[in-house]
Amino acid sequence: MIQSKALKREVQKRKLVEEELRLSDAQLQLLVNSIVDYAIFLLTPDGYIRTWNPGAERIKGYKADEIIGHHFSIFYPEEAIDRGFPAYELEVAAREGRFEDEGWRLRKDGSPFWANVIITALRDEKGTLVGFSKITRDLTERKAFEDHLKETNARLEKQVEERTQALAEANELYRLVINGSNDGFWDWDIVKDERFWSDRLFQNLGRTRPPKPMTTEEEMALIHPQDHERIHQVAQAHFADPSVPYEVEFRLLHSSGHYRYFISRGEAVRDAQGKPIRMSGMIADITERKQVETDLLAMKHRLEQSNRDLSHFASIAAHDLQAPLRKVHMFLGMIQEEEKGKLSERSHDFLNRTVSAVENMQNLITDLLAFSRVSKEPPTLKPVDLELVLTEAMQNLEPAIREKDALIHFRNLGNVMGDALQLTQLMQNLLENAIKYQPPNQQPVIEVECHPDAPHSMAITLKDNGIGFSQQYAQKVFMPFQRLHGKGSPYTGTGIGLAICQRIVERHSGTIEVQSTEGRGTTFTIRLPHHENASPTAKQQPSTAES
Repeated sequence: MIQSKALKREVQKRKLVEEELRLSDAQLQLLVNSIVDYAIFLLTPDGYIRTWNPGAERIKGYKADEIIGHHFSIFYPEEAIDRGFPAYELEVAAREGRFEDEGWRLRKDGSPFWANVIITALRDEKGTLVGFSKITRDLTERKAFEDHLKETNARLEKQVEERTQALAEANELYRLVINGSNDGFWDWDIVKDERFWSDRLFQNLGRTRPPKPMTTEEEMALIHPQDHERIHQVAQAHFADPSVPYEVEFRLLHSSGHYRYFISRGEAVRDAQGKPIRMSGMIADITERKQVETDLLAMKHRLEQSNRDLSHFASIAAHDLQAPLRKVHMFLGMIQEEEKGKLSERSHDFLNRTVSAVENMQNLITDLLAFSRVSKEPPTLKPVDLELVLTEAMQNLEPAIREKDALIHFRNLGNVMGDALQLTQLMQNLLENAIKYQPPNQQPVIEVECHPDAPHSMAITLKDNGIGFSQQYAQKVFMPFQRLHGKGSPYTGTGIGLAICQRIVERHSGTIEVQSTEGRGTTFTIRLPHHENASPTAKQQPSTAES
């Protein structure tokens, strides 16, 4: 009986506690719902939204039925999500019990606002994490005011610093000028027509400064007569418009009787009406620099002439070598035909090697002539259809394509600014390489694609499934006569083909680069100026071998 009464009292007590808790929860909910200046809501342990108060709706723009069940990272900018910041907040809150931060968050309409965020970990009586509470306050106006205040203070501090620095620099500059700068200093009182030159300027002319300022007439007597008009025009332009700088080169008469070159810079001081009343500036002796420029220009002309002479000599030499080589090749062929079966195996081998050497020499001369032409002849830039260029290159390589049963696919080929003949040679050389450098008995598969790379540039990629090479040789392959395969290799060539490609691309103001892996193929990427009226069309065309 006593136990029954005790149990009854315990039940009643528990009911009272539960009722108090219910009322407390209800009051708390009413309190939370009455708060409109703060977004207050609960999260699951993994960050999904469980509750939503009116303040959250006002600040973030979502209604409860729109947002409950979503992950709270929906309020964060993409940059914060990419670096895992929402997860970091929960991690810190779970570990330390609380996390507070200020930063940019997003409303439903995508507009940003500056938020103060407090996340608190919620645990049951056993200490198990059951979720988080999150309180967010919109501090955008405060943030804007603080930023404006900081910006204003920074601007004022910078102005004070700049003016203080400018004053210090002006004083230091004046001190250096007066105390003997290597450059000369001049001052012109326009109203009185008095011209002052510093001691350094007179020293540069091998003269002594006169006891009083010079007049315009006296100054002009020291300036080369051919420079008078140019100096006058520059000065008048500066007087008429302060934004036009006064900077002019002219010659001054040295005491030795020779003229030296100087450059003068200055600025006019104006009255209240904007009329120039005074002008000061610096003047520097540039005679040595002018001599170096003259020497460099002369050297440039000599080098250009030397290059023209060398190119002309190479063309003539290569042309003159072709004729005797053709005869040698013809006679060797006649010997092979007429002495067939008569020569010993050793002699037959020697003869074949000689024929091969002659053919290699002919190919080398042909490539040298091509390289010389590309280096000598500037490209004629016109809109060029890359599909026509590639088709022409494939037609030129038709025997090799058929022999290897090569598959060539291309798409999205638009127009570029270029020389159609040189671009055809470029694509032909790259396709020939891709077909040649293949493992034995493997069908070459080549993919050519084009896409815009920059506002005024197109990228052309040519990818093959060939033998490839180590990326450490990526620059070497473009050097003339540099081959990755030595004597005895089944892969023959002159080592000039890719050098020609690079020269063509450079003369089109473009770039070419290569990415390759041994045994996994090679990809060339060419970037050329993009023709503004080009509109790439998606096309895919098999080679003639597949057709």
